[in-house]
Amino acid sequence: MIGLPIGTIVVYIVKVTPHFYWYLWAVSLLMMAFFIVLYPRWILPLFDEHVSLPEGPLRRGLTQLAEKCGFPLKDVVILRESNRTAHTLTYFVEFDRIVLSDNFLRTYLIEHASENAVVHPSPQTRAEIQAEQDLRGVGCTEEEIVALVAHEMGHWKANHLWWNVLLAFVNLGCFFGAFSAYYNSSVMYEAFHFPKASKKPILIGLFIVFNHILDTVNFVTDLALRKVARVCILKADLFAVKLGYGDPLRRAILKTNIDDYNIGEFDPIYTFYFLDRPSLSERLQLIDAQLRKMQ
Repeated sequence: MIGLPIGTIVVYIVKVTPHFYWYLWAVSLLMMAFFIVLYPRWILPLFDEHVSLPEGPLRRGLTQLAEKCGFPLKDVVILRESNRTAHTLTYFVEFDRIVLSDNFLRTYLIEHASENAVVHPSPQTRAEIQAEQDLRGVGCTEEEIVALVAHEMGHWKANHLWWNVLLAFVNLGCFFGAFSAYYNSSVMYEAFHFPKASKKPILIGLFIVFNHILDTVNFVTDLALRKVARVCILKADLFAVKLGYGDPLRRAILKTNIDDYNIGEFDPIYTFYFLDRPSLSERLQLIDAQLRKMQ
């Protein structure tokens, strides 16, 4: 539903104008805006139900956090995705909303069953969740949930989303520029066994440029983008610690990693090349160091 129209637009633009480089760049910007602005509000609710978090201590804590950060909070929303995934780490800040997964809030919903009947899991699910938590000893408290959202506020406050969008936009511009330079090259298509007299298939040309000609460039840019992503996460951790959420953030990071069975440590070289998140120990060491500075 999405990929076919985009592919059609790309082929049409390349065919009708010799200056397709600028038009493709503009279309990519519009698509980014669509996914950032419209997708969370209009597309995602088609697959997962959105329910407003009822009044209670958690909502009050998140409201106070938003006021402290200057965030224009209008609603706190629970994303009901437990019917299709057990993943727990869904919590993010939109332009004026905080969105939390019901998986992420499962401990809170159990403890406040009477207050949250609208979004509470079924009795059978509650029993299963309680048995799992008894076994694993995890589940974030209200203070820890607020601490994790404070981390997300750090991303919002520093405009990390928009910096990443800018980097991706520049990266796409370089890609389309390279494609425009190689698009009319018969040698490129002949190297992949297309006859000299054949037409130059546009989508295949895009694939060849991106996956083969720019392969080395992509490797370097991916390294840079992963490094930026790791730095952004560490800066958001520092933001939450400076707001006074250091200890609960530390506990919450440990618990959520255990919840998702993500408790292994990676070699620093592997992390540098392949991961867009810092290691668990790196995050905890940074939080501990900042707490010592603040004492």
